[in-house]
Amino acid sequence: MLAARAGDGREHPLPGSGAPGDLLPTKWALTGHSTVCVRENAVPMSDQRRELVRARELQGLTQADAAVRVHVATSTWARWERGERAPRTQHIAEIARVLDVPAPRVRAWFAGPGEPAGDDTGGASDDDRTLPDLGDPTMIFADARALGASNADPDVLRIARLSLARIVDRYEEFGPWTLAPEARELRRSLHALLRGQQPPKQRRELFSAAARAGGLLGYMAVHLGRPVVAEAYLAEAELLAGYAEDVETRMWAAGTRSLALYDQGRFGEADATAEAAVRLDPTGPQAIRLLATGQARSLARLSGATAHARAERLLDEAIELSERRRDQLPTGFPPCVSFRPYSTARTLASAVTVHVARGDTDRALEYASAIEPMVRSSGSRWTEALVGLDVAAALLEGDVRQAMGLGCRALELTRPVPIRPVWRRARDLEAAAAPWAEEAHAARFSALLREWGRTPLARPVVAG
Repeated sequence: MLAARAGDGREHPLPGSGAPGDLLPTKWALTGHSTVCVRENAVPMSDQRRELVRARELQGLTQADAAVRVHVATSTWARWERGERAPRTQHIAEIARVLDVPAPRVRAWFAGPGEPAGDDTGGASDDDRTLPDLGDPTMIFADARALGASNADPDVLRIARLSLARIVDRYEEFGPWTLAPEARELRRSLHALLRGQQPPKQRRELFSAAARAGGLLGYMAVHLGRPVVAEAYLAEAELLAGYAEDVETRMWAAGTRSLALYDQGRFGEADATAEAAVRLDPTGPQAIRLLATGQARSLARLSGATAHARAERLLDEAIELSERRRDQLPTGFPPCVSFRPYSTARTLASAVTVHVARGDTDRALEYASAIEPMVRSSGSRWTEALVGLDVAAALLEGDVRQAMGLGCRALELTRPVPIRPVWRRARDLEAAAAPWAEEAHAARFSALLREWGRTPLARPVVAG
């Protein structure tokens, strides 16, 4: 037992030196002829506390690292290691988890003399019940601010929107061959950002932009005759648009998926896909495209009076909705990959296709005549070619020469930028012209179609 000599010459046990009943660490100092007891907060590090330090270091953690993982301040963890404070009951399990040691061992590190190291089954003390640990005040707001942090610069969304718009605006001039790499790089960048952290509004906008980038690639895959790739990209676009709660982009992606199914001759599935998407917003502007192109055009290609009657009814709905939403629609012929609603001109172009498929050539030519000035001024090779092929099919029985002339012009227009829909519609026209195959005009069209399909850019489109 340690002792101190007092002024009377006698030795007295030092508190904290092992004398019975001494529970608090103390320090003794001599001042003059008397001994003064000075209490301190810290005790020399015990073997148990050294185990705590070693366990932390074995995990490769600094005091700050460990504190973050247990959700306390670094100063609190440091006091635990110095023995100035013991962790509360709720922190024991967290320390055990972070340091990968059993909870009873952690309790033993902080147990006082005579205090059992195991679970205290006698219940918490009144102090523990009435004074729960509410956390470190210095960390509470800091944690909240961290949750709102973002890895995306504020200009990122603006640049993403501009990049999408540039691809859309240049698409009909350069096609997928030039712009697919640009769209893929944009998609990759947006996905990389989404693997990080953003506040909710910014994250929704990033998901919406990523959905549109994937949707553009899906549309390009349709034009290139790559149906499996198109399906993958368009499924991605619908999923990401759903995460963003972006109904318009979901409907656009579904409409493009319907287009892909139509291109494969899966007309019933194309109709069903569009019908399901219309239910998301039946009177919204995106429903116009779904009704006219997704449903009416697909149903017109099915056999039977019922399907054809439905096609006509849905086409009328699309035209009526277009009239009601006129102020929200673009004019003329925007790029085919535009995310904006269908213009009235595009809806009427779909009407030409629907009535050709139904065999109502008079109405097809009536609609074609109404949009002819806009078609010619559109500057779109694909629009002029596709409408021209429909008009050719409507004229075929009455004027083979004019019909085949329109077909040849469509092929010449799109030779530099061949896409799958032009190929399919030209093949349909060739099949319809089979009764006149021996005539010079029809023979020339067939020869030009074969030549069109052998060009380097068209070969993979035709093979698809």
